[in-house]
Amino acid sequence: MPQLSSWGANRRGAIRRKPKNVEVRCRRGFQGMGGDIALALRSLSESGARLLVTAPLQPDEEVEIELQGPRSPRPIRVVADVVRVKPVPGNVYCVAVTFQKHLAYGDFSLLT
Repeated sequence: MPQLSSWGANRRGAIRRKPKNVEVRCRRGFQGMGGDIALALRSLSESGARLLVTAPLQPDEEVEIELQGPRSPRPIRVVADVVRVKPVPGNVYCVAVTFQKHLAYGDFSLLT
């Protein structure tokens, strides 16, 4: 029987989906002080997100993410920790974050 390699395996703890017309805001720190540095939300799961931002962030830095979908009655705010940062062309950064508290499934389904 062949052995399965962990290389390339999906090790995510939650399903990742493409958001549907979701407005995103990202601010440094857990209190959301400072200007919005978010450009776009690339993917979303109940436990984290991947987004494009205009400022370099550091791994383990805290950010406040605000998500507003067309079917959401109110903005959804979550505090997240930066996991990965990758510069992309145009002075933009692709950032992966993990939420400190998972999104409720109802909120997640409104955004995807």
